[in-house]
Amino acid sequence: MSTPGRAEVEQFLIEEAALLDRGAWEAWIALFTVDGWYWVPASPAQSDPFDHVSLFFENRPLMLMRAERLRHPRAHGVAAPIRTSRVVGNVQLVGGGDGGDILARSRFHMTEVQDNRQRVLAGTCIHRLAATDEGLRIRVKRVDLVNADTPHEAMQVFI
Repeated sequence: MSTPGRAEVEQFLIEEAALLDRGAWEAWIALFTVDGWYWVPASPAQSDPFDHVSLFFENRPLMLMRAERLRHPRAHGVAAPIRTSRVVGNVQLVGGGDGGDILARSRFHMTEVQDNRQRVLAGTCIHRLAATDEGLRIRVKRVDLVNADTPHEAMQVFI
């Protein structure tokens, strides 16, 4: 596969957001490489997920467990349906990673509504993407929330 350009990466990120907004968790998880992981640091300066507490740090098996819990009829935190709407923009290719991977930075806003409560999350995403025969796949998705180091209500869904 030839190296995708900014337009292809942007389209991939928009499609990723659409999967999340539809609650298509398994389809979203399938976008990750087998060894891929999803990370939301608990502070803006956090340099790695291994030596610090994170809001989320999940590999594929943990993501699949979360998806299963989100669908469970007795999951208390999601008794009321959760609806989200994401906007992805300012997509930039910021360099290559190990083994020819693509590093992309984007900004996002996510509105979440559950049980007459609404919250807005915003921040920056860094995607480390692998170009495969099946298309782009996510090796690492890092989500830096603007307010990562402030108190939050429980976060149930993937950002």
